[in-house]
Amino acid sequence: MNKDELNLTEQYCKQAVGLLKQANIPAYPKFYDLFYTYSSGTNHDLNARLNDIFSEGDTPNAELVEALYDEFLCSRGAEERLSNVTDEIAKQITKVNTTIDSAVVNADNYSDVLNSVAGDLGDITDPAIMGELAAKLIAETKKMQTSNAELENQLAEAKQDVMSLKDEVDEVRRDSMLDPLTKIDNRKSFDISLKAA
Repeated sequence: MNKDELNLTEQYCKQAVGLLKQANIPAYPKFYDLFYTYSSGTNHDLNARLNDIFSEGDTPNAELVEALYDEFLCSRGAEERLSNVTDEIAKQITKVNTTIDSAVVNADNYSDVLNSVAGDLGDITDPAIMGELAAKLIAETKKMQTSNAELENQLAEAKQDVMSLKDEVDEVRRDSMLDPLTKIDNRKSFDISLKAA
């Protein structure tokens, strides 16, 4: 750690302790952690919430600070977020499977209609009946086109949802590699880097 970083962390410490004193909150590690994180500005959501509280002229009490800690910094939050993401991924997989199953049924039905019409065409010479078969083919083809367009839209939505979930998983993974107090790489991150090296 260089001198500038040392000075910066000292400023964060002083600001965190000052905020604890101002709010008359005991300097328990988790309360200190919350205000240190706020002072360092590394958790934008936490800073936005506390800034809203401060802008209204309110001083957070110990109960509110504990709730904020649980919401933004507690390790259970990361586990809960990961659990929620896992549940959402499972839902997306089920949704995609249902969409694919529906597409397979539609394709099978269309194939049955094509086979039926192909069989009928060989025996029919009446132009009126041939016209009916052609109309049936056109109607079924339009229905299949509509079904395919819906399938494309549903798969595009699913892809977008999965990409959002991937981003969230990446964020949780990054958070799990940082020490919650100092926001520097933790032992787990060190072990992974060492193994990679």
